[in-house]
Amino acid sequence: MDVETPTSDNQCLGVEFDGTYFYITGGNSGTEPNKIYVIDTVGNLIWTIDQPAHATGWGWRNLCWDGAYAGPDRVDTLYSFYSSSLEKFGIDLNSGILNYYGSIPVPGISGRALAYMPESLWFFTAGGDSIYRFGEAHPALHQSTNTPWNTYGAAYDTDTAEGGWVWLHSQDDPWTGFDLQIEQFDPIEISFTGLYFGYVPTLTATGMAGGLCFHEGFRNADVLFAIVQGDPDCIVGIYMRPHISPSVEDLPTTETASVFGFAPDMPNPIKNHATLSYTTTTAGNVSLTIYDCAGRLIKTLVNTYQSAGTKTVYWNGKGENHRIVPNGIYFLRLEAEDKTDIRKVIFIR
Repeated sequence: MDVETPTSDNQCLGVEFDGTYFYITGGNSGTEPNKIYVIDTVGNLIWTIDQPAHATGWGWRNLCWDGAYAGPDRVDTLYSFYSSSLEKFGIDLNSGILNYYGSIPVPGISGRALAYMPESLWFFTAGGDSIYRFGEAHPALHQSTNTPWNTYGAAYDTDTAEGGWVWLHSQDDPWTGFDLQIEQFDPIEISFTGLYFGYVPTLTATGMAGGLCFHEGFRNADVLFAIVQGDPDCIVGIYMRPHISPSVEDLPTTETASVFGFAPDMPNPIKNHATLSYTTTTAGNVSLTIYDCAGRLIKTLVNTYQSAGTKTVYWNGKGENHRIVPNGIYFLRLEAEDKTDIRKVIFIR
């Protein structure tokens, strides 16, 4: 999608998407103040908003969103790097006003790319020849690793079944003739996995990597949205995988179930992954967790209010750290309506 024409800006830099609007940072074609643009999914410019006066030079680069809130009135909270500070802000979508919440110094880091991992509250950024992981509460406590790539965008893959990666967007040519490369990064190990790939945009004959964001469930797909700095600047949607609907869903039933607990025909042993079924007889809070033999919590699959009936939940064989669990014996624990059902299972990779 061409974003240079509606914005009249040939320096589009960063991107975030909340499911309704794209938020794009721009250098205002080299003229201050730098801008933020709000654009819908068919290329209509909704708002042009000035960045704060202190965000000079290139201003804010890539964006990330913590998922706290997005609605018809506003989006909160967005983040970007300026110099060595993490900047926080929201946008009033009724008035087109930017609400600036201040900045947090992050010593020793000058970031371009930016991604946010909500379950751990970690941020990931790239600056110079390093990839950094840091927390908002303790920005000085960060970990880093070297990178051979010229990184300008980052996005966290929120898909709990197949994602859990940080994807990086770099100005490197993977033998396509474009400086557009995506690399897969492990946020737990703080290391590259070795997987990378290029892509070819259709709107421009030349192009370099800008910002990157990820959205789960866009038109039934999980998608990376990448800024391509070309002629024109554009957003490219990169299909990653079909979108898997939420892991818990109601199964068709003609009457309210009458027996609490796990289904008797659940797979055992479990090889790599499994679909687990259970039944509750009254509406209420339901918890489904997995523990190892030492009693350590491995994974929380369900923790929510549900109606009565039979449900299924998909387990991908991974723990809370997004790693496949070792072979062994595990315990499934179902808690609801003041009752508990425990099922012993064998897991085989």
